[in-house]
Amino acid sequence: MVRRVIHLRTHHAAETTPLATYFFHGSATKLSSRNISSVLKAAVTFLGPQLGFTADHVSARSLRSAGAMALFNMKVDALTIRLIGRWRSDEMLRYLSTQCEPVMRGLSRKMIQAANEYTLIPGTLSHPFSPPSLLPPNPSSCLGTPDHMPMSILPWTTTQN
Repeated sequence: MVRRVIHLRTHHAAETTPLATYFFHGSATKLSSRNISSVLKAAVTFLGPQLGFTADHVSARSLRSAGAMALFNMKVDALTIRLIGRWRSDEMLRYLSTQCEPVMRGLSRKMIQAANEYTLIPGTLSHPFSPPSLLPPNPSSCLGTPDHMPMSILPWTTTQN
């Protein structure tokens, strides 16, 4: 921010000049998303295809989603990301890629640990000290209409055989 103010003062800009103004060959130019997109596209083109994407895939808008994803990977809560990005809704969730490795890391371990908490297998009783069986005692009991399903399919209820 200080560098921006120094740049503006060096070029005798008025105090009301927006910070997103830069001087090129002596004339003031307002920084736009088109300028940012142009520089991003040039950088991607220069770096080449080893990035895994092309210049057609980036724009100034990419910075917003990349910033949200970086914060999400650092375990910053969604409300804070939403506030920082000035989203007025949960629209920012569209920008988050839940398939990236840092997000997925450790989830399978958590799912296995959760198996001791409840079971979705009909007719089984979940107990915190013994993992649920992988198959119900009578696999054919899983067939039929929903009204024949035992209540143990709900994590907060159990039935005993």
